[in-house]
Amino acid sequence: MIELFDAQTGFGGGRRGRPWVPSAQELLGHMERLSIARALVRTEFEEMDRNVLLSNRMLYETCAEHESLMPCPTLLPTGHGDVPPEDEQIDELIRKGGCAAALRPDQDGWSVAEWCSGKLLGLLAERRVPVLCRLASFEFEGIAELAGRYPDLPVVVFQLGYRFQRMLVALLRAFGNVYLGVGSPYSVHLGLESMTGHVGAERLLFGTGFPYADMMPTITMLTYAELSDSDKQLVGSGNLDRLIGGIRR
Repeated sequence: MIELFDAQTGFGGGRRGRPWVPSAQELLGHMERLSIARALVRTEFEEMDRNVLLSNRMLYETCAEHESLMPCPTLLPTGHGDVPPEDEQIDELIRKGGCAAALRPDQDGWSVAEWCSGKLLGLLAERRVPVLCRLASFEFEGIAELAGRYPDLPVVVFQLGYRFQRMLVALLRAFGNVYLGVGSPYSVHLGLESMTGHVGAERLLFGTGFPYADMMPTITMLTYAELSDSDKQLVGSGNLDRLIGGIRR
């Protein structure tokens, strides 16, 4: 049986026009029902998440109570002085068992340019902390700039639809430190098989896309993919375990 480690999920955030705020207990219930062993969790929905320090504190506290939940806090450059220095944010992530960092430059008001976020990104690369980057927050040019400038930084790009497949293959071929989260809305026909053929199964990370989407479709996509059992295990959890194991703690 494939062990599943969800790289694309979370809880605790709000969304305009929708009263539902997904809770950790709801996420855990779905994980148990669908035999998802672990999850790398962020604040989701993220649209109305504006107090990063509060959200990170709640995330760390909840994950400390549930060993199957691995924190992926949101980190920011310290230019304005409203958050702790970059090294303190990363030290806290490491100390509290963080397994990756979420970057949201568009939402949190910063740029990937060296003059704005060079210290934060350089320290993350030095510690080999994987960073989760929603495509809409960066666009392909921003992902390429980030990956090219910091080749030791594992960059996980996610929330891509089928129309981006051509550019996605080129991106992963050009930058060996870029990985793809295959959760919703990645619904490319034979997409896992195609990406494995182009760049190898080692570059793909299982994710569901909850709470934006139901968890089951991605599980089905991986289960019935025309891949070897060993490749399915890499996608299901092995690749994410390898990236987390590479963090310099």
